[in-house]
Amino acid sequence: MIKKCLLGITFLLVTFFSINCVSSQQAPYQITSQPLIAKDGTAIAAEEREMIRALVPFFTAITNKDAKTIKEINPGLRHLPDEQLLANFASVKSYTLQGVENVSYDGEKLRAVVLYSAEFIKPGTIGTNIAPYQSNIGLEREGETWVISEWRQIK
Repeated sequence: MIKKCLLGITFLLVTFFSINCVSSQQAPYQITSQPLIAKDGTAIAAEEREMIRALVPFFTAITNKDAKTIKEINPGLRHLPDEQLLANFASVKSYTLQGVENVSYDGEKLRAVVLYSAEFIKPGTIGTNIAPYQSNIGLEREGETWVISEWRQIK
């Protein structure tokens, strides 16, 4: 009788915890952006728009030297003191997002090849100093926002 009772209680506990664990798992994020046709007639996929919407504030924060926003969007930089972080970008006048290519979303991570440029401040030079860049970038959800989870410069 006691064995049957223990077996029944064990079964109920296992069932309860397994149901509770399954129901507590978070559903994958669904892309909220909608596809769009650009003025030149090209299609912009929802994933591309989501990537652009996530990265533009980061590039703007670097241009504006906004350490708080830079750290919010790029967790890999959160450990740096604000002074050091801003010193790393002191020679950058502005970052400009040029485009995104090969955008993919697997239900957890948004990935793309990102084309951007940086205008540098170089004392003693005439004109603008602009360098083009290309990087593999990955974004993951942190709460209600996308954050940079990987950034590997290609060229």
